[in-house]
Amino acid sequence: MKKSVKIILIVLAALLVVSGTLVAVFWDTAKNFVAKTTKTPTEYYTYVENANLENTASALYGLLNVDEATKEFKIAQSSSAKLELGEGISEVFTIFGVEDAVDISWFKSVEASFVSNSSNKKSGGDFKLSLNDKELVSGAFVADIDNDNIYFSVPLLTDDKFIKISTKDLLEDEEIVYPDGSIAGTESTIFGKLMGEDMTYIYDVLPTEEVLSKLLVKYFNIIVNNLGEAEKSSADLTIGNVTQSCTLITLVIDEKEFYEALKSVLTEAKADKEIEKIVRDFAKAIEENEDEAYSSFSKGIDEALADLDESLEKVKEKTAEELSKETVTLKTWVDRKGNVVARAFVAEDDELFIGTTKDGSKVATEARLSANEDEDSEEIITVKFSGQGEIDGQKLKGEYKALYNDKAFLKINVKDFDLGGLKKDFRLLGDFTVSVGENWKEIAFDEDDDEEIPNEVISFIDGLEIEFSAKEKSGSFEIFVNGKSGIKLSAEATEKEYTELDALRKLDCKAKKPALIFTYIFGSFSAIILGAGMSLITTDIGKI
Repeated sequence: MKKSVKIILIVLAALLVVSGTLVAVFWDTAKNFVAKTTKTPTEYYTYVENANLENTASALYGLLNVDEATKEFKIAQSSSAKLELGEGISEVFTIFGVEDAVDISWFKSVEASFVSNSSNKKSGGDFKLSLNDKELVSGAFVADIDNDNIYFSVPLLTDDKFIKISTKDLLEDEEIVYPDGSIAGTESTIFGKLMGEDMTYIYDVLPTEEVLSKLLVKYFNIIVNNLGEAEKSSADLTIGNVTQSCTLITLVIDEKEFYEALKSVLTEAKADKEIEKIVRDFAKAIEENEDEAYSSFSKGIDEALADLDESLEKVKEKTAEELSKETVTLKTWVDRKGNVVARAFVAEDDELFIGTTKDGSKVATEARLSANEDEDSEEIITVKFSGQGEIDGQKLKGEYKALYNDKAFLKINVKDFDLGGLKKDFRLLGDFTVSVGENWKEIAFDEDDDEEIPNEVISFIDGLEIEFSAKEKSGSFEIFVNGKSGIKLSAEATEKEYTELDALRKLDCKAKKPALIFTYIFGSFSAIILGAGMSLITTDIGKI
C-alpha cells in the first residue's frame, strides 16, 4: 500500500473517531434542536415533558430502591448513636430561667452501640449502653422473623437466660366499634402495624418501571391533547446573578379545558387494563376481594365523572371573556439539551416558581410562592428560598436564604453537597449550617407590639447555629449557642463480616417466658434500645 493511501486512511479514521465523539457529546443538544425546530410548540412541549416523565419514573424507582428492597440480603454492621452536651447548654438553661433548678453538670454523654447481623429471615447481635463513656448495661438480642419471636438477654437482669417474646401475642386484632355500638370489623394494633406487618407487598404490587413510565406519558398526553395550543419563544432566565439561555413554552388553561382533560383521563383510566391490574394486585396483597376493590374503584370514577359533567354544564353558561379571566398559565423553561430548567404556575396574582440556572460552574436556585393575603386586599405575600453557589466536580458549595417579602429570616450555608447522590437516589449528603437571617426580628415581632423583647433573648437567637453533616456511613446534628456547642447527636455505621445465627434452636430451648409485669417493664426499656438499634442496622445511615 502506498504511503499516501495510508495517510488518507489514517485521516479518515481520525475524522470518524472525532465525529463519533462529537455526536456522543452533543447528541442531546442536536436531538433537542431538531425537535424544537421541526415540531409545533405543543408537540415540542409534549416531547420535553415525556422525556422528563420517563426520568421521573426512573428517579422514583431509585428513591424507593425497589431492586435492592426485594432482594435477599445479609448485612453485618457495627453502629452507634451518641448524644453529647456541651458548654452552650448552660446558656439555654439561663435563658429559660432554670439554671439554678437544673444541674446536669455530671452528664456529658450517652451512647448506644450495636454489633449486628441481619438478613431477611433473622436479625441479631450485641448492644451496649454507655453513660459518660462508661458502660452502663449490655446485652444481646435475636429477632426470629419467620417464627415471630424476639429474644433478649441482659446479664445484669437475666444472668445467662434469654427472654422470649412472641410478636403474635402483641399483634392481636382489636374490634373497630362505631359510636352507635355497631362493630365494623377488626384491625391490628398500632404496635402490630409498626412491628409485625410485612410491608414488602408494596413492592410486589408496584408496576414495573417500564409500565409506570408508559402510564405517566400516556395520561400526560391525554391531558395535553385536551388543552389549547402552546406558545414557544427564546428567553433568557436570570436567577440571582446567573443567566441561562432557554426556550420558554407557555400554555394557558381555562376552566373548560381543565374539566375536559380530567374527564378524558378518568374515562381512559376506567377502561385501562394496566390500571385494573394494579388495583386488583393491591387488593390481593392486602387480602381484600379483588372484584369488590375494582368495583369500588370504578364506582368512584363514575361518581367523579358525574360531578365533572355537572361542572362542564355550568362552565358552558360562562362567556369567553369570563373564561379568559379564570385561567392558569404554565411556563416551562427548557435548556439547549431539552432539560427543564424552571417552571412557573400562574393564576391571577398567585404564582409558584421553581428553577435553577447554570452558567459554567456557577449555579443559582430559587423556589418562590406569591399569593394574595386575602381576596379583599391587593397586598401580595411572597415566600422565597434562593441563593447561588459553585460546582466543583459533583460537589456544590453555596449560600442560600429563606425570605418573607424579601426579608431574610434564615441563612443556609452548603459545603460539599453531593449532586451525584441527589440525582441517583435523592441522598442529601454534605455539610449544612443553618442560622437566623438578618431580618428575622422584623418578621417575628410586630412593630405595633408594645411588649419589649429582652435583649438576652434576641442575643440568644442571634447566636444560634445548627450544623448538619451527612456522609455515606455517618451523620451528625449539632446546635451551637454563641459559638459554644450545646447539644450534639452523632451516628455512624461500619460494615463487618456477616456470620450466620445458627444458635436460634438453642435459644428457643433456653428462653424463659417472663412474668407479665416484668414483660411490660423490660419490654418498654428494650423497645427503646432495640428501636434505635434496628433503625441503624436496617438503614444506611448516610442516606437521608
